Amino acid sequence: MQIEHWIASWRDFANPRFKFCEPTKQSIDLEKLAGEEFLARVLLVRRTGMEQGGFRTILVAHAETLHASGSALRWAADVRDVLAEPATADIYLFLEIASASLDDCLRLEADDQYCRKYVKRPNESGEVFLKRTFLAAPVDPRRVGDMADPLSASLLQAAKLHSWFSPEDQAHWRQALMSGVTGQELAAQILENVSGEGE
Repeated sequence: MQIEHWIASWRDFANPRFKFCEPTKQSIDLEKLAGEEFLARVLLVRRTGMEQGGFRTILVAHAETLHASGSALRWAADVRDVLAEPATADIYLFLEIASASLDDCLRLEADDQYCRKYVKRPNESGEVFLKRTFLAAPVDPRRVGDMADPLSASLLQAAKLHSWFSPEDQAHWRQALMSGVTGQELAAQILENVSGEGE
């Protein structure tokens, strides 16, 4: 079955901080809310080490057509109506549509009504799909030093455009931008002790 193969492809790449729980009466009842136009599974996950509560509900659906995927979206709405608070805040729809284009996938993901949606893109592997979700394994600590954070990259780019923007100025700006202050206070921190003039 297509949906079982898709789910199985996540197992090796899921974040070890989460564990997939055995089906419960509730998850089985939620699956029964799904129509016959698409394949549906309900996965409950919780953080490792938590024995009570803390479930996240993942609705997994496979539809052959974009039209049939509408039923999966209605299913997500029905599940939200059935679940009690605060579980409604932790519903995720993982959706695969056999005939969907990339534009279709992006449009569906952009709509977060009822729940957060992740739609499998054309030719996307289970591993690549999972990396876009909260189930993704954390970055290997050995790789963190190799990754440039966006702020540092932006400051380096600015230094290429403005010769006066020295490494000392970059460090000063970075510290100010990371301080959490805003408005006039941030502007004052940034402009304080700038070593050169803007061009």
